[in-house]
This record gives sequence, C-alpha cells and structure tokens, in this order.
Amino acid sequence: MKYNPYQTGMIMNIEHGSVKDGPGWRSIVYFKGCNFRCLWCAAPESHEFGKSLLIYSKHPKFVKTGSGVCKHNAISKKDNGFIIDVKKCRKCSSYDCIKFVLDGSMELVGKETDVGKIIEEIIPYKDLINDYGVTISGGEPTCQFPFLVELLKAFKYNGFHTAIETNASSPRLLELLEYLNLVICDLKQIDEKKHREQTGSSNEIILENIKRIAEKKHPMWIRIPVVPGFNDNKNLEDTARFLSDLNYPELKVELLQYHRMGISKWKALGKRYSLEHVIPPTEKELSKYSNMFVKYGIQVIKT
Repeated sequence: MKYNPYQTGMIMNIEHGSVKDGPGWRSIVYFKGCNFRCLWCAAPESHEFGKSLLIYSKHPKFVKTGSGVCKHNAISKKDNGFIIDVKKCRKCSSYDCIKFVLDGSMELVGKETDVGKIIEEIIPYKDLINDYGVTISGGEPTCQFPFLVELLKAFKYNGFHTAIETNASSPRLLELLEYLNLVICDLKQIDEKKHREQTGSSNEIILENIKRIAEKKHPMWIRIPVVPGFNDNKNLEDTARFLSDLNYPELKVELLQYHRMGISKWKALGKRYSLEHVIPPTEKELSKYSNMFVKYGIQVIKT
C-alpha cells in the first residue's frame, strides 16, 4: 500500500502509553483543529487549525532576557519580574516569546509535521510491544482529510493496529474503514436541536455514519461524555434505544465522566468556560446509566 510520506498536517502532540483509546498499548496522534465547539470541551486549544498560544499567568517568573522578548512589547519588566500585557499580545505567527519565557506560564500548541516524521517516531514501539497500536484523535482528525488518509495508509503499510477517535461528522468517514481496525465515534447528544445548541453543529451525518458502520459490522465503540443537565437521563435512554435498533451485538459503548480539568486552558486562551457550575456525575449515577444500556442489550466497557 503506497503512501505519501511528505504529506503535511498540523498536530498538537503525540503521546505514548495509552491503554484507553483502543485495545492494548497505544500511541495517540492528536490532530489540531475541530469543526465542533462543544460547551464542555476539555481541550479548547484543539479548536483552531493553526497554532494556539495559551497564557497561564500574566506574571512570568523566569524570562531569559529583559529585552527583545516580544516585538509588540507585550512582555515588559516590572519591579523584580515581568508582566504580560494580554491586550498587546497579537499572537503573531513567529511566537518568539516562547523561546524566552522559561517557567511554563506560556504554552504554544500546534506544529506542522509530515507522515514520514510521525512514522519515524512511533515505529520503534512496534518491535518492543506485542499489542501495540496507534489511535488518531483530535481535535477532529477528519478535518484534515488528505493528511489523515496518508497517515492511515502509512500505519497499515507498517502493520499497525489502527483506530480513530472522531465526532463522525464527515460525509467521507466510511472511505476510511479500509484503513481502520476500530472506529471510536463520539455521540454527544441524540436530539438534533440540542446537539446544535451544545456543539454548534448538526448530528444528522453523525447518526447516519453510525448506522452505516453498524450495517457493515465494522468494529465500533460509541463514546458518550455524560454531562449532567445537558445529555444525561432522557438523552441516554433515547441513545440506548437508537443503538439497540441498529441490531449490532458487537457494538460497544463507553460512558465518559464529565470533568472540569480543561477550565484552566479556556482561561489561558482568553475564553469563557460556560459550564463551570456543572458538577461531575457520581460513580453511582454512571453505574445507573451503564445498566440502562445493558438493559437494551448493549455492551458497556470501561477503560
């Protein structure tokens, strides 16, 4: 299977050692850019397709030099330290400031790479680990379709078990099945109107893709983030009924517990997080919802 090792794309990072995003021990390639704007997103730095600058503190403690840090004079000396003027920070394309601020108060997310470099990084793990696999996540990977296809081809050529974590909103998702051992589809809300309100997009294509993948009996997990007051209770019952009607006994569902660990990133991006008041569901509540799916004959997994 031929592939183009020079095909480029934008990623956030590559993590090694996950045991949650597919079977076995895996590396995860996180794509940059997403077409959804989920209210509860824990990775808002993934939204934009270019680089994103996160400013965690306006008072960096360790700056390499006192001058020339920012050509827009957004970083200046103050008393015995420095201060970042967020209003002056234009988030320019050079991001020279990152090289000078050494205390982690600023973070640059996003780097352009190519298929060959990713393969070069992950190939050593294949010989070391028997149940090794690779999962492509995001952001939303299908938003960089040409890059995604070439990367999947490269994974298959090199004998990797492949998985994708996707919001399933791409009309071209089924084109990828020949390169995928597993599809992990997020299903955030079954009601179309509420899905638009909570993610900014329709779920029409998502539901159709899930139906068509089930018809093909292709290995698939459905991931549902359980967000109290937004998509729990009736939504989960309706979702269980929808999935049961697919008549696909091998389908698996994973319920993800809502958390607020991404709040600091929203603030670092200068954005407002609107769900700060939401309390995560308890283990007892998650157990109740799991039993609901089991009642409809659906396998529930916990990773």
